[in-house]
Amino acid sequence: MQRLGANDVSWGLALVKTGRASEAVDLLEAIFKLTRERLGEGHYQVAEQRGFLAFALAATGQRERALTEFQ
Repeated sequence: MQRLGANDVSWGLALVKTGRASEAVDLLEAIFKLTRERLGEGHYQVAEQRGFLAFALAATGQRERALTEFQ
């Protein structure tokens, strides 16, 4: 059985918005890595998920890393 929200970017965003940004970073990093491996660095979904990860990183105070991901 798959864990609820395990591969759902929306779940990661909900975690950020409810004050659980650290959990969101873990989830979104895993989703990002899997998507990048499956689709390749140049795919738009990879770029989109990189942005969601950056959003979560910024929410945890990791602003330098977030900026790197946004770029």
